[in-house]
Amino acid sequence: MSFKTKKYQIIRGALSKQLANFIFNYMMLQRDAVDLMMKNNKVNPANPFMGNRVDPQIPGAYSKYGDWVMETLLMYMIPIMKAKTGLELIPTYTYTRLYEKEIF
Repeated sequence: MSFKTKKYQIIRGALSKQLANFIFNYMMLQRDAVDLMMKNNKVNPANPFMGNRVDPQIPGAYSKYGDWVMETLLMYMIPIMKAKTGLELIPTYTYTRLYEKEIF
């Protein structure tokens, strides 16, 4: 499949399972820490470095703009994406969101 014809590209194995799990656990730990700090009024809710649960697209989901691990992942992925798409790519920004299953 070609990125130029389909306008998307699936790249299986671009991240190792270990790296994906590390990033997932990192974000879960960060979410839990921010929740605890917010609950105990230990952090300014407007601090952009903390992340929050006020994304209007997915209310209640923890999200964060410009996380340093995600910015590092973006830079790590550029050569892989360039090789697969054949395009000259320019990194822009990262935005991360943790989706959670609702339990009824």
